Amino acid sequence: MRRLSIGWTIRVGRIIMRLWCRLTRQPSAARCHIHFVDLMKTPLRAIDTRVSITWEIAHDRVSVEDRVRELPVENWSDVGDRLAHNHRCLVGISDGVVAHAAWTGIGTFKAHWFDRWFRLQPGDAYLYGAYTMPAFRGLRIHPASAIERLRQAREHGIRRVYWFVDPANHAARQLPSKVGAVRIGTAGYLEVAGIRLHYLTDIGHLTQSNPRLLVERR
Repeated sequence: MRRLSIGWTIRVGRIIMRLWCRLTRQPSAARCHIHFVDLMKTPLRAIDTRVSITWEIAHDRVSVEDRVRELPVENWSDVGDRLAHNHRCLVGISDGVVAHAAWTGIGTFKAHWFDRWFRLQPGDAYLYGAYTMPAFRGLRIHPASAIERLRQAREHGIRRVYWFVDPANHAARQLPSKVGAVRIGTAGYLEVAGIRLHYLTDIGHLTQSNPRLLVERR
């Protein structure tokens, strides 16, 4: 009987500790702007880089990792999952050196800021994961990469393209207008006491396949 009482006390103590940790966890939040390009209506203007760039598509895990292993690990640690979902990696090469890498996703994609998966309609794609090596920044490589990914997406039958932009990133905020994109809404989350409320507001694009509100226990 005494052993049972001790075991129960330990379990209650663990429950109380978990509740305490959850209630004292710092609130967190993140949000981004959703931008959209209609490839059936938007002309794609060429953007010249200030350094010679050759664009390549890395088709498999070995070729992707061989080109992007100098990037921060968060930019490619889940390469296998990305390729399994038929996402494409565009690599920019300058004089034999990897200057830039970026991704185009279809079907489903993960917004890493929010740790949330989104589902796309057929004919839709998502631009994400762009990273320019520090030595090549300020040379208009990122907008040129976006144009190249949009061009390739249209060649593969994609009609609509989305991407998320951090409103605190001044350089990223300038990109959409350079490629003919328009803002259609906001996505993000609020988290309090281990309960995360994801929200999605747009004009009926992503919300065709994804709930406007999603509650998740963390």
